[in-house]
Amino acid sequence: KKGFRECCSSPLKKFIFLVLVFVFVLSGCPLTYPNATALTLIAEQTVLDPATDINSLVLATLKFTPHDKNQIVSFDDGQSVLFKVTVNATDEDIHFSEYTLSIHPKYLQQIKYYVANGDNQLTLKESQERIQTNSPRFFSSQRFAFNIDDAELNQAHYFLVRSNAPRYLSFNSYDTHKYIRSDAQISHFFTFVYSLIFAMAIFNAVFYFYNREKPYLLYTLYMLSSLYALLWQEGKINDLPLLAFLVLGNHSSLVFIFLTTVTGTWFFYHFMKLNYRKSWLVKILLAIIVLQAFLIIYAVFNYHFIEGFKYYTISKYLNLATLCSSLLTLLIIIIKTIQKKQQANYLLLAWGIMITAVVLRIYYAFNPHPNLIWMPHSYEIAVMLEGLILAFAIGNRSMEFKKQRDQAVNKY
Repeated sequence: KKGFRECCSSPLKKFIFLVLVFVFVLSGCPLTYPNATALTLIAEQTVLDPATDINSLVLATLKFTPHDKNQIVSFDDGQSVLFKVTVNATDEDIHFSEYTLSIHPKYLQQIKYYVANGDNQLTLKESQERIQTNSPRFFSSQRFAFNIDDAELNQAHYFLVRSNAPRYLSFNSYDTHKYIRSDAQISHFFTFVYSLIFAMAIFNAVFYFYNREKPYLLYTLYMLSSLYALLWQEGKINDLPLLAFLVLGNHSSLVFIFLTTVTGTWFFYHFMKLNYRKSWLVKILLAIIVLQAFLIIYAVFNYHFIEGFKYYTISKYLNLATLCSSLLTLLIIIIKTIQKKQQANYLLLAWGIMITAVVLRIYYAFNPHPNLIWMPHSYEIAVMLEGLILAFAIGNRSMEFKKQRDQAVNKY
């Protein structure tokens, strides 16, 4: 009881405080683009079967219904949704020579952009995919964005959207110059975040080759796998086509997120000196990871040898398993903190931040409301903060071992 009271009075309070600060700061961060322009966009939608070929004749037979950005758009059985966007603006409303029309969220599978002229003849202007390593995009991977010249504003714009899961969708127009500037600022910020993660991994790899202590190696593997999974998860792998290993096609992020779970658990298991023979919690944790491994093998087999790969279903089960393993890991760390296990406080803070980011990310994956745009970015920042905290934990652990060794030498 005394140990529990001491834990609640120090590490757990710090953990709760840090989580609240983490969420509060992120919710106020300018991780979005400038305010939309005054142009009024009118969006309508209609559902199309997968085999439907878009042309002027088909377009004349379609019936569109008004689109509400606060309602989820269903993408069932491989169906696509065609959006018709018109601009309600007079010459006095048009102040820029070029506009950018952005579609949120960025987790859509593919968008094809068509423009219809006065005779209702369609022209395919551009096609963008979430993962498109063979054709770099003009804008970053933060959103789907298309340039529209002011001469085309009054024409009808059509967007054929494919997605693997139900989504909220919103359309906004921006001044292109301001949009590019904001897009560059966000890209620079997360380039710094990713560079710091990579630097921490390399720094600890150097330490491993110098002193051959296994935690440094496991930390390096964990950080590098986390970084690579982030590149896939956020679509930034488009800018690094040589590093794109299409194990599961455009959904390869599922495989690399699982590898991050494996390396993270391996680091945690070794760092805390766990023994699955003595703890049923550790046994359950390892069993969940084995279950995830079977799901990944099943997904890869389905993708390469069987038609009808169900990304949404497999992703849902993997997300649930990841959340369960993360919560179970946090429970084990809390128990070790109560037992005053060395370095457990560091892990409590690091894993607490990650748990918060995982919960926010999973929630956002199924509820991608435009007002919650900071949620997916929380995971990237959490990986960086976790890496910093774990680096301090490893350093503190090494110093404690060195101190104990020096005391033993002096004693004899």
